[in-house]
Amino acid sequence: MSPSLRERLGPDATVGLLALLEDSRVEWAQDVTNQAVERFERELTRQISGIRTEVRELDMSLRRGIHDGDAALREEMREKYGGLRLEMREGDAAIRLEMRDMGVSIVREIAALGSTLRQEIADQRAELFKWSFAFWFGQFVGLGGLMAILLRSYLP
Repeated sequence: MSPSLRERLGPDATVGLLALLEDSRVEWAQDVTNQAVERFERELTRQISGIRTEVRELDMSLRRGIHDGDAALREEMREKYGGLRLEMREGDAAIRLEMRDMGVSIVREIAALGSTLRQEIADQRAELFKWSFAFWFGQFVGLGGLMAILLRSYLP
C-alpha cells in the first residue's frame, strides 16, 4: 500500500482493508483452486472413462481374435485330421487289396505247384510200375531159367 493511502485511511482502516483484500484473495484462490480441481477431476474422469472404453474394446478385440484363431486352429486341425484319416483309409484299402492279390497269387502258385507235384508223382508212379514190371519179368525169366536147369539136372 502506498503511504498516502495509508495516511488517508488510517491505521485501523488500512488493516481492515488489507484483511479484506487478503480474505478476498484467499477466497478467490480457493474458488480458482476448486474450479481447477473440478475441471481436473472432470477431465480425469473423462480420460479414465475413455481408457476404460479402449481397454474394454481391446479386450473384446483380443477375445474375438483368440476365438477366431481358436476356431481357425480347430478347423485346420479338423481338416488335417480328416486328411490323415483319409490317407490312412486309402493306405489301409491299398494294403488290403495288395494282401488279397498276394493271397490270390499264392493260391494260384500253390495250385500250380500241386498240379505239377501230382503230375510228377503220376510220372514217377508210371516209371516205378515200368521198372517193377521189368524187375518182375527179370525175376520170372531168371527163376524160370533156374527151374529149367534144375529140372534138366534131376530128370534124365
